[in-house]
Amino acid sequence: MAKMVNICEKSEEESISGSGTVESSLSFSDVKTYNIQTHGYHNNIKFPLSTVIQSENELENYYKVFENEYHKMDEVKQCLGGITNVFFEKNTLLVCSTHATSGSHRYRIQDVNVVNGKVNIKISHTSPQVCTCDMAEWHLITVIPNGKLKNVDYKNFNVKIVTNE
Repeated sequence: MAKMVNICEKSEEESISGSGTVESSLSFSDVKTYNIQTHGYHNNIKFPLSTVIQSENELENYYKVFENEYHKMDEVKQCLGGITNVFFEKNTLLVCSTHATSGSHRYRIQDVNVVNGKVNIKISHTSPQVCTCDMAEWHLITVIPNGKLKNVDYKNFNVKIVTNE
């Protein structure tokens, strides 16, 4: 089953700039990212929620958990369609799900690195001055080569959402 982890945010200094040694600084040439907006609202989920997916079975479980919760989940399936265990032999998916009170908000993965065995994901958030009145959920997907994730504790993610002014 996919590992779903509620995130405890830390200060930007702790989680992003990396107090400690940066073991693996990932550039966007190392990783692929996908930002997919879906629609839905959940009272019982504490966001942001991060999920580590390391097998085809875990990916199918991720779909099953959220397919009845989100409209447009087919877009997530379309983006990740065709991924098999052959893909997971060399790659890991890190999915950060978050929500916004309006579909006008935008989220994008800004930085990913590994510090002291912890994966740090920095997400930028843009909020327009005038917003629509619809709820939106975002699936921010990062594909990371397994070689970049040596000695990583998958239970210890740091996710920082930074609002752009």
